[in-house]
Amino acid sequence: MQDPNPRVAGQGLAELCAAGVETECGLLEQEARALNPGFILRMTQHRPFVRCKLAMSLDGRTALASGESQWITGAAARLDVQHWRARASAIMTGVGTILVDDPALTVRLAGESRRNRCG
Repeated sequence: MQDPNPRVAGQGLAELCAAGVETECGLLEQEARALNPGFILRMTQHRPFVRCKLAMSLDGRTALASGESQWITGAAARLDVQHWRARASAIMTGVGTILVDDPALTVRLAGESRRNRCG
């Protein structure tokens, strides 16, 4: 795909062509776009790519009335969050969560799982 950065878009292809290198643009473009949605959104829409993950019970709570926390989501949802976290450039949480839960905010996946998940 062509580089979505307007400062350089098309220049690399032009240089390759000028050097006699045969080029084609658009091959596997869908797959290429899926690799870096944040960069593409920043370059084309001038805004960051933000994903928000929320979990709460049916009554709108995230913990018991006593303040004791328990799993609200199932194992599959927690694993999915780890895959998204592995692709994130930053993780943000509220100070209340930090003070009460002391979350690790790390990616808890085996190395192979981290490398093979796209999209």
